[in-house]
Parts: sequence; C-alpha cells; structure tokens
Amino acid sequence: MAGLSQARMEDEDGYQDWLKRHDEGAEDGGISDNTEAAGDGKDSDDNDSRESDETSKNEAPADDDNPEDDGSHEAHSLEEDSAMDDWPSSSSNGGKKDLGRISTRRGERKPAPFGRIIEKMIEKKTKNLVRRGLSSMAQKFEAQEKGLESNKKTLESNKKTLESNKKTLESNKKTLEANTQTLEANTQTLEANTRMLEANKQTLEANTRMLEANARMLKEQVNRLKA
Repeated sequence: MAGLSQARMEDEDGYQDWLKRHDEGAEDGGISDNTEAAGDGKDSDDNDSRESDETSKNEAPADDDNPEDDGSHEAHSLEEDSAMDDWPSSSSNGGKKDLGRISTRRGERKPAPFGRIIEKMIEKKTKNLVRRGLSSMAQKFEAQEKGLESNKKTLESNKKTLESNKKTLESNKKTLEANTQTLEANTQTLEANTRMLEANKQTLEANTRMLEANARMLKEQVNRLKA
C-alpha cells in the first residue's frame, strides 16, 4: 500500500507540472486550461454555455440531406464528455472534474491524458509489487522446503543412530546378564570351596588330635619298656 501511495503522489506531481505547462501555453495564446470550472460550479456552467454558443457560431448546422454530416462529431464530443465522467473526482484534484480536461479555442472538450497514464502506472506498480511479493514468497517456500528436506535427512540419520544404539543396548544387556550368571556361579563355587576348606580344617584338627593321642600312647609304652 505504501508503494501505491507513492505512485499516486508521483502522478499528482506530474499532473500539476502538466497543468503548469498548459497554463504557460495559454498566456502565449495556445491551449488554455479551463481552471475556472473548478470553482463553485456556477462559472463552469457559464463557460459551458459560452463555449456552446461560440461553437454554434463557428460551425455550420448539420444538413439532413448531406450524408457526410451525420452528427458524428457531436457524438464523438459526447463520448469524450462521457469518458471524462469516469475521471476520478476526489483522488488527485479535490473533486474538481474539470481539471481533468482542457478547453481549446473552438470550445471542444478533450480528456487530459493523465487519467489513463495514472491508471497504467498504478497497474504497473501494482503488478510489480505483486510480482515481488510472489517472488519473495516463492523464495521463502523454497528455503522452507530445503530446510524441511535437511530436517528430514537429519531425522533419518537420528533414527538410524537410535536403532544402532538400541541394538548395542540389547547386546550390552545380554552381556550383562551373562556376566551376572557367571558371577553367581563363581559365588556358588567359592561358597562350596569355603565349606570344603572348613571340612578339611576340621579333618586336620581331628587328625592332629589323633596324632597327639598316638604320641602319648607311644610315650607310655616306651616308659613301660624302660621300667
């Protein structure tokens, strides 16, 4: 919208320059602008009536018997006046329609060319703005699409890594279970060896007591033999 406002300001400046040039031409006797018609409306009607009278004096009346004089000139003037009714009434000249057309010496009304020029310029600027907007949106969508593809690849890579970590975790779990079982077996073996060691200790103690008893008996027998 800011671009459209700038375009209207530029077109308004060009239109004012056009009016100024034609005002200078009017002082030299050339084409004059009917700026009085932009007043309260009363002067515009007076000018229209004077120009109509002047036109009727300068031009011969249409002859019904003359096939060339079919009133096409009048119809053309009406078309021009009708076309000027479409001139914007409040956008650039404060609602003064008569500023949108010029008066020649013969009183003919011709539309100023800036109406169509302004429309074309606004249309062109609007298309440029739309084109830039669509191009920017396309670039954003393309960047988002590339980002989405990159995220998709990263997600696939993370998924594969997760699967690998899951397999490694399962393997480590099985290894831990095997080590636990081995540890339990070793613990049981150690307990059995401990019990066997206790039994051997008891057997050794019994053998020691028996050996001591045998030594006493042998000593007593030796003493009896000496006696």
